[in-house]
Amino acid sequence: MNSKGGVGKTAASVNLAAALAAPRRRVLLIDLDSQASASFCLGVQREALTPSSANCLLNDYPVGQAVRATSVSNLDLVTGSMELANAELALCDVSGRELTRRKALLQVE
Repeated sequence: MNSKGGVGKTAASVNLAAALAAPRRRVLLIDLDSQASASFCLGVQREALTPSSANCLLNDYPVGQAVRATSVSNLDLVTGSMELANAELALCDVSGRELTRRKALLQVE
């Protein structure tokens, strides 16, 4: 996946999530962007970004409690936030850091 901006990652993710949610599938989109672009695309206001995916990854905040409904039926969201910019650095010395997302996601039904 290209980390460069402007290549369509957010647009593709939001549109794919909405398309998958359309036939009554439950979809959870997790915004892992420090700019919270997917969150803004789905109508979240800047002051309402917390709790975010950063809280789940860095502070063991339960993912299930960070999930919020969107205006798209069957599409839920865990927001991104500026705190994600420091997540890679904060996790670099953590043993088993590559399993952090997996551990957090196992809590979600």
